[in-house]
Amino acid sequence: MSGAECFISLGHLQVPTKIAHTAQFFSYPQHVGHERPGAAAEGDVRLVYASAAAMDKAHMKAAFRAADLPVGPWSASWRVMRWLQHGFESAIRRRGLATSVWLLRYRFRGWNGGSSVVDSRWALDSLREELGDIPVSLVGHSMGGRTAIAVADHPSVTGVVALAPWIAPETSATPLAGRRLVAAHGRSDKITSFAATEAFVERARSVAEEARFVDMGDVGHYLIAGHRRWWDLAIDEALAMASPRG
Repeated sequence: MSGAECFISLGHLQVPTKIAHTAQFFSYPQHVGHERPGAAAEGDVRLVYASAAAMDKAHMKAAFRAADLPVGPWSASWRVMRWLQHGFESAIRRRGLATSVWLLRYRFRGWNGGSSVVDSRWALDSLREELGDIPVSLVGHSMGGRTAIAVADHPSVTGVVALAPWIAPETSATPLAGRRLVAAHGRSDKITSFAATEAFVERARSVAEEARFVDMGDVGHYLIAGHRRWWDLAIDEALAMASPRG
């Protein structure tokens, strides 16, 4: 099960700064000592992208597979989250918010024993080091939803919006203690389980500040059918979670 390879992180800045309203793309550094054998370095990612203009689509896909690189730009998961990121940026501008949005690309495709969790904690620690103690909400699709739930116990995180999340039997609700959770799923999803998400939200109610399940109706996995409803839900809930308390 690979699922989506990214999630979106939102941070409300008390005072607007030069990075407000901009997209920040994280690449996990090579030197942290958590590499899979034969994995590509961050520099290799840049090399493949730099040469992509000279490749046709088939050769570019082959290059990414051979190098064991993160998901490529043709991926439905990546495109969905890029589109959603643009939706966030437009909403932030319209509402005049001092909020920044970042999109995280994991080092590896797939769960791999939780490598995406390590990557996500690194990204959250980096944000906290750069921006201080600001409220951060997480939006994750598919595997990104499972990852966001797993790192919800980070001190900066106030809540999670999980869109068609991959909920495994061992997915724990404990990281959501004191946080808000909104999880949405379509009934026609053939990749991740509507029933598993609904059951998980019920379990999370015992620890979370708030846990709410949203039935998206007869739609599938990739947030395409009924995309405006998915976007409105994710944007409104995540921005509310990232707003300063009080």
